[in-house]
Amino acid sequence: MIDLWNKLPLNPTKKFKTRRLFQLEYIIVHAISAENWTPQKLNALCTGVDATPDDFTDDLKDMRNEPTCSYHDYIRADGTLYHIVDYHIRTWHVGNWNTKCIGVALEYKPKLNKGPSEAMMATLKNYLAMACLYLSIDPRKIRGHRELEGTGWYLRKGKKVLRKTCPGMKIDLSLLRDDVMGMIEGIEEITSKDSIKPFLRFT
Repeated sequence: MIDLWNKLPLNPTKKFKTRRLFQLEYIIVHAISAENWTPQKLNALCTGVDATPDDFTDDLKDMRNEPTCSYHDYIRADGTLYHIVDYHIRTWHVGNWNTKCIGVALEYKPKLNKGPSEAMMATLKNYLAMACLYLSIDPRKIRGHRELEGTGWYLRKGKKVLRKTCPGMKIDLSLLRDDVMGMIEGIEEITSKDSIKPFLRFT
């Protein structure tokens, strides 16, 4: 995990809110629906710092003007994992669910109708196992954005209607949870101390 907390700019016009460890319940998996994005570009999209709206027109995205990056962590297509925002910060990524959720984003474009790379998925599973272990989160509470009531789906005439397909319908979220549950027992043996520093700052 490459730790970028305190190395990327925050939005000076917005204040972020903090939370306590006991408030965390869920880890939410997102896809940024873009390719070839550095963590710096993702942070610029979210905060509007060191960027102009024209920087994102090719990807059909609008700057968000948020206090911090929307996501605590970011996994690129090659499997590189970046820590962008510390976990005591309440980021803006799932509306009313924000206080009790961590957000991890994948450099993945679901509309291309292909699944994420093997390297990305391997890193995601290892990351989720670490986060569940060190932050005391039940792996059954790993969610895709589309699985959250209100921000991901709503009921219309008694039927469930998706607002989001994020992080992409090619990702089997039930299988992902099962895989992470099976990994947690041995995760301490394969994890370097540098990889867990962001988790330990919050525990």
